[in-house]
Amino acid sequence: MSYSDRNESSFWVSYKKPIIVAWILFFSVIFLLAVLKRVQIEAGHEGVIVDKPFFTFFENGGVRSEPLDAGSKWLFYTSDVIMYDIRPVQHNEAFDDVRDGTITSDNIPIDFNAYIKVRPISGKTPKLHSSFGPHWYEQNIKELFRTSVRDEVSKTSMTALTTRQLNKDGKDILGEIQRVVLGEMREFVKAKSIDVEVMEVIVGKATPPEKVLEAMAETASQQQRSKTENERMAAEINRRGAEVERANADNAYRNSVGFSPEQFLKLEVAKKQVEAVQACAAKANCTTIIGDIGSQATIPLK
Repeated sequence: MSYSDRNESSFWVSYKKPIIVAWILFFSVIFLLAVLKRVQIEAGHEGVIVDKPFFTFFENGGVRSEPLDAGSKWLFYTSDVIMYDIRPVQHNEAFDDVRDGTITSDNIPIDFNAYIKVRPISGKTPKLHSSFGPHWYEQNIKELFRTSVRDEVSKTSMTALTTRQLNKDGKDILGEIQRVVLGEMREFVKAKSIDVEVMEVIVGKATPPEKVLEAMAETASQQQRSKTENERMAAEINRRGAEVERANADNAYRNSVGFSPEQFLKLEVAKKQVEAVQACAAKANCTTIIGDIGSQATIPLK
């Protein structure tokens, strides 16, 4: 055996185990990188893991009972992660009088929006996913919410939906609609074991169709004209009544002092003349002319 052969044999004997370990580690890393993947769970979210193993002999797979919290995780690449936003999410539902047939208690078609704010309960997203799937709102809550809102609106007048009015108990009518719908939705998710929290319900201001608005404006205009005319007539009646009262008072005074109508008229004229003289005297460079028919007298006042 040559010297080089002896050195090579000696090197292999000395480093055989470390070399084998290094190769094992290398292939292990390559294998793990091939079968694992890194997932990132954002803040305010939970990840529901659905395992799909290659070999069901060792594991059947399915939805894991514990969700992934925010952070970075390594999973087998055959596993799926469904993200659930556990923050409050507001769902907007538009109601159209033509499409949805939304009418008030006084048979007026209206358009409006309603909002429901919900969020999955933290830690229970795996159960929510297993029972109702990722579209739990659209498939289980949406239509009931729309029906509940439509039913309550149909019990309410158009005026109450477009203005802030109080019911006979002194409570806001629109607020009462929201309270009733909120209670119904909370009872529903509890009865169906849907692991979400219904936080808020808002019913927006209703808008009648354009033709209804035009008719309402015309009605309001007619009512205002009628009110103005009634007020004018009432003022005229009051004026006439005041004149009659004043005439009756003057006639009673004339009778009490024994004046004839002509004498009383001269007395009233004299009063007016005195008032005119006094008013003129309060002004500078004023001249008052007083006289009966056929004669005049000029009195200069300083």
